[in-house]
Amino acid sequence: MRDSGLQLLVEVQSASQAMLENGTGVYEELSMLVSHQQEYLIGSTEKGMQLVRDNKNYAVIGGRETFYYDIKRFGAQHFHLSEKLNTRYSAIAFQRACPYRDNFNDVLMRLFEGGILSKITEEEYQKLNDKLMGSEKYDATSVVVEPVLEGSEPRQDDDDKQLTIAMSMKTLQGAFYVLAIGSMLAGLLLLIEIRSYGKLKNDEHIKNERLIAPFVYKRKLPRKFQSGLYNIVE
Repeated sequence: MRDSGLQLLVEVQSASQAMLENGTGVYEELSMLVSHQQEYLIGSTEKGMQLVRDNKNYAVIGGRETFYYDIKRFGAQHFHLSEKLNTRYSAIAFQRACPYRDNFNDVLMRLFEGGILSKITEEEYQKLNDKLMGSEKYDATSVVVEPVLEGSEPRQDDDDKQLTIAMSMKTLQGAFYVLAIGSMLAGLLLLIEIRSYGKLKNDEHIKNERLIAPFVYKRKLPRKFQSGLYNIVE
């Protein structure tokens, strides 16, 4: 970096600045190198991206996701996004010894593996970019929207206009609506069938009784019993 004349830039009061000032190893060496520059702090990452686009002697260090979506705004052909430093994270602050910490960790990992967090982040950055650019429109298909999972190798695709979108619950809610409507229709048809079957059995029973009735004879009572009945009636 010293021999090539490359100047490293970092956003002021950002996590990247704190990492350079308090880090060890490679970050400590970078901090010593940038300390010899006349100016290395910039007001925003957007300004740094513009400097990198206009001058090849600049490089910016910062959040990977911020760079990823800024590349869409300024053109992917002007930048190289390193795959070595993965800074993707999603976290919720808890008190120490909180009993729900493990449960939230499991939920966050499921959301991350399912691509839901990536989808939410993509939509938020998309809204931010639209707000910053105002009425200016840009081509969203100039770069492949394909979040790279931490620890995985990036995919190499020859088609630069491919658009990969993560699934979300909003996308899948139509399937649940269809399933609920189908279940209600199936229950209604089952109830109609049960009532129809009961009515059919009742009609068959009445019909059988009418057919058998003429052939049913009552046993005659003994004559003595019959005469006693007549005397009582008289």
